[in-house]
Amino acid sequence: MRDYSIDFFKGVTVLSIIFIHTVWWSGQNYVPNIIAQISLLIDIPMFFFLSGASATYAFKSKNPFSGILRLLLLFLLFYIMYSLIFDPKNIVYITTNSLFLQYPQTPKLPVVYGSIWFIPIFVIVYIIGYCISKVKLPENVLPVICVFLFLFVLFFNYKPETTYYNLILNKIINGSPYLFYFIFGHYFYNHLIYKSQINTIALTLLIGASVTLFLYFQNIPFNLQNIKFPSQFYYTVASLPSIAITIILFKHINRKYLINYLGKNALYFYLAQGISSSFLYKILPIINLDWKIKLIIAFSLNLFLTTLIAITILKMFNFLIKKKRYF
Repeated sequence: MRDYSIDFFKGVTVLSIIFIHTVWWSGQNYVPNIIAQISLLIDIPMFFFLSGASATYAFKSKNPFSGILRLLLLFLLFYIMYSLIFDPKNIVYITTNSLFLQYPQTPKLPVVYGSIWFIPIFVIVYIIGYCISKVKLPENVLPVICVFLFLFVLFFNYKPETTYYNLILNKIINGSPYLFYFIFGHYFYNHLIYKSQINTIALTLLIGASVTLFLYFQNIPFNLQNIKFPSQFYYTVASLPSIAITIILFKHINRKYLINYLGKNALYFYLAQGISSSFLYKILPIINLDWKIKLIIAFSLNLFLTTLIAITILKMFNFLIKKKRYF
């Protein structure tokens, strides 16, 4: 079962990520910094929120981890193809590392490597979210977990040294903001979506987050990139306005749009945009135009190439696994 609203807003998130990687990679030499910073207002946190909502269906299915397995297999196959084409001497090393989610660098496709941090965190968040969903908790416990995770992010802003105990603990701690978005999305979709006060909750979230950001950044440069890795408290707050707007508009999307195709196949587009955004490095230096025109051309080209690559990857991947029922 598919929800048009989830697919629609995932599609919006895909477009935003393509735009982010257009301005933050090949666009760093010509796009004004303020445009790049604003682009981060709709980012991976929105994807985790929507993934938490869509996990409602996955958690109830016979194979709740089939999506995770598809994701891991997709990137394993990518690394095998990458090593065969660009680095055949190290195919064993590259394949072995990718099997254990220790993805090696891809110098020929740098944006793919710049995007790969998302996968281990998503796997950890999904597994923890699944375990929480299988424990029969009272309805009011999930919002308490969300508040705890939110405060956890705030607390660890002031004790960054505690994030270096070991690799696993580091990933869990760094993943805590994304677990917050995931659990929040799951709770919203299961308990809040049809409540009469949902718009009031969303507006309170929108205004509260906006005021907090204004007060924090009023005397310092607006810079979300510096607090994105690891995700710090004010980056988490900066992601809430877009989520609040999504909540307000969610029930008004009741039919399929063209953008839904991007959302339905978000993971393929995520890999494809890394490949496409890497190609822009070679193309954009020959374009000498005003930055606004150049950015429009770059984004349009990136979107076109991403779509072409994503459809190709999707068809090839489905062909390879079509006989594997578990996927």
